[in-house]
Amino acid sequence: MHRPPPPPNPLQRVLRAIAPAIGGVALFSLCINLLLFVAPLFMINLYSRALPTRSVETLIALFVVAVFLTGIYGALEAVRTRVLVRVGLRIDEMLASTVFASAFRAAVTRRQTSQHQGVRDVNQIRDFFSGSAIFAFCDAPWTPIFIFGCFLIHPYFGGMAIFACLITIGLSIANEFVSRPALSQSGPLNTRAESLMMASHRNGEAIWAMGMVPAVTRRWARMHADAVNWQAAGSDKSGLLLSATKFVRQVISMSTLALAAYLAIEREISPAVIFAINILVSRSILPVEHMMQNWRSFGRTRAAYGRLQDLLSNVEADRRMRLADPQGQLSVEGVYAGPPGVTKPILRNITFAIDAGSVLAIVGPSAAGKSTLARVLIGLWPAVTGTVRLDGAEVGHWDPHELGRHVGYVPQDVELFEGTIAENIARLETPDHAKVLAASALAGTHDLIQSLPEGYNTRVGDGGVALSGGQRQRIALARAVYGDPALIILDEPNSNLDATGDDLLQVAIAKLRQLGTTIVVITHKAGLLAAADRVLVLDAGSVAHFGTRDEVLQKLRRGTAAPVAQVKLKPVGVSAS
Repeated sequence: MHRPPPPPNPLQRVLRAIAPAIGGVALFSLCINLLLFVAPLFMINLYSRALPTRSVETLIALFVVAVFLTGIYGALEAVRTRVLVRVGLRIDEMLASTVFASAFRAAVTRRQTSQHQGVRDVNQIRDFFSGSAIFAFCDAPWTPIFIFGCFLIHPYFGGMAIFACLITIGLSIANEFVSRPALSQSGPLNTRAESLMMASHRNGEAIWAMGMVPAVTRRWARMHADAVNWQAAGSDKSGLLLSATKFVRQVISMSTLALAAYLAIEREISPAVIFAINILVSRSILPVEHMMQNWRSFGRTRAAYGRLQDLLSNVEADRRMRLADPQGQLSVEGVYAGPPGVTKPILRNITFAIDAGSVLAIVGPSAAGKSTLARVLIGLWPAVTGTVRLDGAEVGHWDPHELGRHVGYVPQDVELFEGTIAENIARLETPDHAKVLAASALAGTHDLIQSLPEGYNTRVGDGGVALSGGQRQRIALARAVYGDPALIILDEPNSNLDATGDDLLQVAIAKLRQLGTTIVVITHKAGLLAAADRVLVLDAGSVAHFGTRDEVLQKLRRGTAAPVAQVKLKPVGVSAS
């Protein structure tokens, strides 16, 4: 049975979309290169027709025709440039958002450190198709036209044009060969220096407070100096060959004039050809020279295309059938899992189940795998073996973006984004004011937000730098409950909260439980266990205990001392205020 061809991936769709425009540019390039014959032909006719006959009318006619054809040349150049600019915009329009989302997914789910590379690759492809590099590759195929023109005047000139092109290609290859090793050393060093600079800015307060600025500066300076030295070494070698290229170009020009003069003396060509043939030979070399100068750009574009192919290979696979809205029933069956790329799983044979509307507390010592389990529950890190099901459907069967609408998540390290408080609570969508107020009231953050200078319109800055850690954590809880999600996972949600914030968090959990929301809370603080129906104790990546809150706490009290062993419980659902 004949299988239908697979649907094109995003890159293939882009190439198909821009193919007609590139075809038009190639046609314009042919016309433009043909019109480059205007100058040498004008010169030949000037010397062979207008001057010998002393005809002003002929001179004017030649001049008008030459200006007219040159005007067409300029118009075609302008149209070609404009078309290629639009091609670049089309590439960006079709690829940028998709690549950003895919790069973000790769950074989160595959823990790839080069999450910015995808956007840089789109910029590289866009700049190649809309910049000067593509002109060189469009013009180079028409070089044989100029060589043929040289042959028409005299075979010697055709041979000289071919020789000049080969010399230009050879020097360009030699330049690439001698400069590439040094530049390949410089690139990674520049990247490392840039990464160190960004990391030092992120941790600026700690670096400043502990007097680490000189040490960080010295380390950055060493990396930067090494990168600059390697780059200088490559530039030195490249500079020698560039000088040789300029020398060869001048020698070829003079040789062409000398050969033309010799042939004119021997009466094999007209003296009118002397300067015209120099233009033709130069035009034969120029497209090849430009192409070789931009060959490195072509190589970078090809590498960028390959990386984007790999990045976007799973875009189509990410599309899932839309499932019914979940109610919150959660089950985990024999899960082995860990961070992507790590061969030894952190979680081993995790099995438990909770009903919709339940509150599960996950406790255990540090490095027990609690945060890893949270990431597995929301489908961020896939299980190596075993399954995680939400309402009976595997989490991996959900469209991740659709599932996200029904999930609330407060990670350990809370990040807010540049924008208003309302935009952050609304998950950067256009805020639904009623839902924002409802989420804020449910999370107990309304009074906090109203105390800020502009209330819900307060701009928090990149990373929420205008807010304290506890304030960011409370607003993150409002963001998590926005839109009435069926499942909310809280990873150490009170690590930065004071006593008042801790009490409000417990009240919020009690309200969510009454609304039938399934809640998974990871905590080191015993106070949050009061609202839990069930408790899961992790130890070294395995389930040590699982059951109702009272059952598990009794087991812990009868066993060895543990952080949860001395909990004084409050009645479930009673306000802590």
